Amino acid sequence: MSLPNNQNEDRSTIFRRSDGDAQEYWSQVITPEPISEELRELIREDLQKAWHWERLESFRFRIKYNWGIPVDSQFVLLNDENGTVTRDQLLLFCNKMTAFYWLQTGQLVNAFGERNHMPRVVFATIYREWAQYFDSQPNIEFGHYIANPIRITSNGPSTIPGVLKAHYSLCMQACDLMAKLRQENELGSNPLRTDLWRYNIHPLYKAIMLLIDRFEIDFQSDADNLFRLEDGAQQQTVLIVRTGLEASLSAPISFDSLRAESLPLDRSDVDGHPMIDIVRTSLTTAVRFVLDLERREAIASPESVQDGALDPSLNPGPHLRAVDGRAGRDPKTWADSLIEAAEKHGYDDDHTTRVSIRRVQAAMVGENYYELTPIPFGNRWKE
Repeated sequence: MSLPNNQNEDRSTIFRRSDGDAQEYWSQVITPEPISEELRELIREDLQKAWHWERLESFRFRIKYNWGIPVDSQFVLLNDENGTVTRDQLLLFCNKMTAFYWLQTGQLVNAFGERNHMPRVVFATIYREWAQYFDSQPNIEFGHYIANPIRITSNGPSTIPGVLKAHYSLCMQACDLMAKLRQENELGSNPLRTDLWRYNIHPLYKAIMLLIDRFEIDFQSDADNLFRLEDGAQQQTVLIVRTGLEASLSAPISFDSLRAESLPLDRSDVDGHPMIDIVRTSLTTAVRFVLDLERREAIASPESVQDGALDPSLNPGPHLRAVDGRAGRDPKTWADSLIEAAEKHGYDDDHTTRVSIRRVQAAMVGENYYELTPIPFGNRWKE
């Protein structure tokens, strides 16, 4: 199948295929080579966009599977009121704004009658609210995210005071372990990683925590037979707790702005604990509240904000035929290396350039082919 000869015609007169038909059509198109310089530059531009898209998808993949797969090795488990932070888990605490504790009462029952399942839909709603807050351009570098999940086991604390005690312990362990690793790195006795200085326990992490004590999302589909994650974020409630560890913040945390929209606590374990400051809100409100605090702290301490460096672990790898091993470090070099290889071996030789040239050609006639849009967290969920 050859390329269409109508790419220079008035687009208003061109017949446009449906997305499904366009996908099938462009998958069968044979790329005539050599290609024009104009098309080559459009592909170069498309590949640079694809570089950013692949980095974001790599981050989303980590969130989807590190949070959403019910495998305990992916989580920090809380088996008692002390908890344990291992070296392998340390970076999970770093560059996060808070901890997200999942009480037993909020976990679903598995096939063996055990409460150990944290529904992925909640994690998807958290990600959606976080990304929306930053206009879909959040900071994804070096593990930066709103929170890390901590699953409380059947032997772990079941009360707010118990979780609060565990939070103190986990924060102290994480800070002590980070200091120890940095010292080892400086001495050269354990060069764990050269970028360790980019990872920190954020002051907010110690000052505030989120808890889910019940699962409340009602899967009601819209007219498209899709469940809107925005609705789930409004349905799911979250407990927000001040820990009292606010000495490193620019100002104390206050829940005054949340009182008007807060919901009944429905918990008796905080009775008799007047010093525990706690509110229940929708997940949407909780996420935005934490991110407002993050923004406040960034304004107060601009030196604490990351310098714009990119996390190399998110970068797409270089083309298999690329001569320059640095090809994945920035979008231009990556795109140039892919085009260089494609010019030698053909644009259909590599999946990335094969898709890119067809995506560009399809766009030239107003059609869509493998658009650079986020891969959904769930097939029936709408972000």
